[in-house]
Amino acid sequence: PEENLVEYIKSLHEGWSDEIMTVLDATPPESVEQRDLFDRAPELLRSWSDGNVVLIGDAVHPMMPNLGQGGCQAIEDAFVLSELLESTKSTQKLEGTLQEFYRKRILRVSIVQFLSRLASDLIINAFDTPW
Repeated sequence: PEENLVEYIKSLHEGWSDEIMTVLDATPPESVEQRDLFDRAPELLRSWSDGNVVLIGDAVHPMMPNLGQGGCQAIEDAFVLSELLESTKSTQKLEGTLQEFYRKRILRVSIVQFLSRLASDLIINAFDTPW
């Protein structure tokens, strides 16, 4: 049997205003879906490439959606990577180009990833109990 997510959400919000409970009581349980989100701490010493294969976006630096930066960082990755690949004139230099891509992106991505994780922690802890 599937868990009644409305009842679960209500249990998380015990002590909150009656309006919250009224909205939850009016919510059909079958209309609620659980969608888990995952992130990972920045990995500063791990390359994003192996040979001539490179990872970009959430595949290598997943982040919570709190800052709206996951997709933005993937687009920036693609832009920087395309510029570097355009200037690479030999397949023998490809591995070096992919390492250069990592070096160009790691600091900015790690900062955004860290800030996204911090924002997530603040949101979770701030709303842990009613005010």
